[in-house]
Amino acid sequence: MRDLLYEPLAELLSLVLYTIIAGVLTTVGFLSEQNGIQQLSTGHDVQGAFLAYMGVLLLYGGVYLLGYKTVLPKLRSSLGSTL
Repeated sequence: MRDLLYEPLAELLSLVLYTIIAGVLTTVGFLSEQNGIQQLSTGHDVQGAFLAYMGVLLLYGGVYLLGYKTVLPKLRSSLGSTL
């Protein structure tokens, strides 16, 4: 009986955790990208290119890998099972 209660709770917890991690990665990626572009415009080429590259990687990880490939299918499957 408790398995019926704990399984959806664990699934919801993992969905919330993945959503928070995706949001943090996306926010840090956006801020890193913005800082990299600012550094490039002020003449700090190496530091600006590094920050811009890291921002792109973090945005890719947050939006695409976690958001689109992980959170969205989990959300669709959990909403589909309740309907």
